[in-house]
Amino acid sequence: MGVLSTEGTARMAIYPRRLKQLGLQVLVPTATEFSTLVSPGIALVKAGEVAAASRRLARAAALLRERGARAVILGCTEIPLALRAQLARQPEVFIDSTAALVQAVLASLRTPAADVLSLPRPPLLHRPDPDAARCQPAAPVR
Repeated sequence: MGVLSTEGTARMAIYPRRLKQLGLQVLVPTATEFSTLVSPGIALVKAGEVAAASRRLARAAALLRERGARAVILGCTEIPLALRAQLARQPEVFIDSTAALVQAVLASLRTPAADVLSLPRPPLLHRPDPDAARCQPAAPVR
């Protein structure tokens, strides 16, 4: 599984850690690929130069595929914007992490309320309880 993301996300190993737990081999860009393709590609998207960004990011994805990645996670909000054509042509190869997150949120909204309330909450959705040495879940939004 290839992962295209910002250098910071790659350094934190957010995707590789979980993918390895699932038994997948993970490939990420090399330092040179980050400095010449990925980081400039992301900057070009932010600058509105999507065509130029697409060329760089498509090359970075191709290099991951050449090294053996069967699929590539687009693990940054800017990367799917530059690789729209690739996403449309090869949805089995390119995984838009933002779209996957949206799908997961929508799926959770279709879950019965009792099931949603029993799910573990991410730490940012907890607020300290001033009367106890533990955290309480934030009130559900209705």
